Amino acid sequence: MRLRACATEADRVRVHELYQRSFAQHFDFQPRPYLLWLDDTDAAGLDWSLVWIAETDDLGGFLLRHAFARFAARGRDTVGLGVDTANATGAPRLHGRNGMTVHFAVDTWEAVIA
Repeated sequence: MRLRACATEADRVRVHELYQRSFAQHFDFQPRPYLLWLDDTDAAGLDWSLVWIAETDDLGGFLLRHAFARFAARGRDTVGLGVDTANATGAPRLHGRNGMTVHFAVDTWEAVIA
């Protein structure tokens, strides 16, 4: 397992690439070029020490547990996560395996008007 902070511009470019590829098939994903993505994520105000790049066989679970520990060290006793409950990756099962439970769920409807 290797885990490191997203500390350089090259790391941020890598995170953007991973994000674009990882979420491309998710509901309502909107691909964004790097500079727009930085603007959309308020990169100038983002605490990049809470963005990590990791390699492992259980990446999702490891990152969740790592985040839980970091937030606990900051005094948090509750952590929330917004997720598409019907996404193609099975994220809700991953969250459940790592101690999370559904707090509330929302159905979102959309109509595209031409």
